[in-house]
Amino acid sequence: MLILNFLSCSYSQEVLGLPRNEAAANLKSGNINFLLEADLPSGFSEAFSELGSVARIHPDAFFYAGVLAENNISLNTTGVISRHLLFYTFALNSNSEIIRREAAQKLILPCLKTADMDLVRECFRRLGNTKNTETNALRAACLYRLGRYNEIRRISISPNDDLWAALFPLLADFKEGKGDRVNLKEFFYTLPLVNNQIGFAIWEWAHEEVIRIEAGFFSEAEEELLRGRAAVTRQNYAQGLRFFRQVLAEDHVRDYFLPYPENISALGRTFQYAAGVQAEGIELFEEWIKVCDQGESLYRLLFYSGRIQRQRERYEESSRFFIAAADYAPDPLQKDTCLWYVFRNCFADQPENAAALIMDLIPSMSDPSYFTDIMERLSRQLVYTADWETMHEIYTMLPQGHNEAAAQFGYLLGRSVEEGMFQTDRTAESFFRSVYEDNRASLYYRILSANKLGLQLDPIAAPARKSRSNANRTSGEGKFILDFFVYGAEKFVLPYLAKYEEMMFIPELRKIAVSLSNSGNHIESINLCGRYMQRNDYSPDREDLLIYFPRHFQDAVESNAGREGLPPELLFGLVRTESAFMPDIASGPGAVGLGQFMLPTAMDMAARIARSEGVDYRINGQINLNDPEINLHLTAFYLRYLIDELGGTLEAVLAYNGGLGRGRRWRTGAAALPSDFLPEMIEFPETREYCRRVLSSAAMYGWLYYGVGIGELIADIYR
Repeated sequence: MLILNFLSCSYSQEVLGLPRNEAAANLKSGNINFLLEADLPSGFSEAFSELGSVARIHPDAFFYAGVLAENNISLNTTGVISRHLLFYTFALNSNSEIIRREAAQKLILPCLKTADMDLVRECFRRLGNTKNTETNALRAACLYRLGRYNEIRRISISPNDDLWAALFPLLADFKEGKGDRVNLKEFFYTLPLVNNQIGFAIWEWAHEEVIRIEAGFFSEAEEELLRGRAAVTRQNYAQGLRFFRQVLAEDHVRDYFLPYPENISALGRTFQYAAGVQAEGIELFEEWIKVCDQGESLYRLLFYSGRIQRQRERYEESSRFFIAAADYAPDPLQKDTCLWYVFRNCFADQPENAAALIMDLIPSMSDPSYFTDIMERLSRQLVYTADWETMHEIYTMLPQGHNEAAAQFGYLLGRSVEEGMFQTDRTAESFFRSVYEDNRASLYYRILSANKLGLQLDPIAAPARKSRSNANRTSGEGKFILDFFVYGAEKFVLPYLAKYEEMMFIPELRKIAVSLSNSGNHIESINLCGRYMQRNDYSPDREDLLIYFPRHFQDAVESNAGREGLPPELLFGLVRTESAFMPDIASGPGAVGLGQFMLPTAMDMAARIARSEGVDYRINGQINLNDPEINLHLTAFYLRYLIDELGGTLEAVLAYNGGLGRGRRWRTGAAALPSDFLPEMIEFPETREYCRRVLSSAAMYGWLYYGVGIGELIADIYR
């Protein structure tokens, strides 16, 4: 009846200063500024009443208004009430299950913490009598604040809110004096907190609530333990150590550590990162290992002993712990992590033994792709020593197809056979073909292999997988994410995209990638496109390649490339690799802008430009490197300078990343080798991968936009 009455209202009725029909049009067009800028009463009840009629027009919009208000200090309060909480409350009436769930999760802690019960009552009223499990954690929170504890036990809370599902029944029983105190305490000991901000916020509130109910619920040692865990979660390891030492002094190992793996992890991280206590940590953990008979806890003790010893640069001892930990690892990923540390230790301490170690442990790998960086290090070592026999032996042990190391090793073995450096029963062509036909192998090595076979690689003509990419499918998750762009909240979309990406169909992900690019977030657009192109349900599509290799700043790139006599595809490939076309991006060391310039290099190039062309970009000892036009001029000029100095494009690309001095040394050191071996022999993994990415990207730009065969540019460079 309420809705019918509302719909029968005159269209001239004003809503927050706008005629009702104008307010509706604004909401549906994505304009929610009038909500963000409206003068609202300071009390909950009055504000709810003021917003009531407009909320019924389009409740979905209120969620995005809430996101914007929450992240803008100047918008999120009116008097004593937080504006974003008002908006999330109205979003509970959305027809979208996802919006209801997300709005409910935003409101749980505020409802539990607020002193004004109007928010609690309004949330509970809006939830009504529906059976929507996605909002039941909020319903339980409201019931808890309203003192209706018996009703909490009858609620089925969604698995998405599993922490609340575990906590609320325990707290309800505790409030009524019925609960098992051990189970409630175990909630605090078993909850993983590292990299879990939401979980930590719940954990902190629950801790405060239990103490409020019963001041002496936790013993002094337990309080110190909880404070230690909180400090470690905030990465304050020195403070955490002080708290943990109070617990350790009372010999509570069998009470609070051995039964609880998460407490062991917190203590292990403390000993690893707190200054000067690694030896103490190893001594303690070795004693505990002797008496621990619980698999998960023993794994944590061994694993963190390995990390502590690695921190001490005791690599051999560290590896012994990691190998032992692998036998108790709770899942394949954790086992692979242990082996990965073993390999890293070997390269740090005894790199000459790395190949033999890898051959010993390949059968134990759960996912060989997890070790791509390890195999990359090994590849460089084997090429540098020309140990083709060992490379071939490892190659035969690797699973073929969809394996970066197999593609790299396959191409290099083919080249070693072709150059007469290695003899085997297989022909060079057979190695190249195995790489070329793996449509999910490294684009770089596929291009090189295609060139060797005299073939033109066509990424779109790759064999189709189980394709749903062209299906006209939509999901609630896709609409939820795309509406961030509709309502101007795209700046805050990434955590939600990470949460729901796997649930969406490829056409939706493609639209989101385009929306990210249109909003200026080119790097996330490229990354998203790269991820969904690796999905098993993906089929090659030219539209995706255009998203993945975009031509942002096209006029400036092409004009600067033309002025310096560079192929535009090469400059595009370099800028995409350096900055993903983000003009304001800055690296940790201080490189800035599209071409990622350090200021001294930029000043040097700017001085050269000023002398040769008369344009001077230097103002008071600075250059505006965030200006795309200036940065791209410097980038093209610098790349041409490096080509002229080093005598080749390949050497210039390597030097752009590694420096001119190193570029000269690398060119001299590999002068006797075929040019395509040069990137494989450089000592810096970053530079090796950088070169591959620039050249393969340039090849794609040439093929997509400039009518150049996909391997022609690389073939010219490596001629």
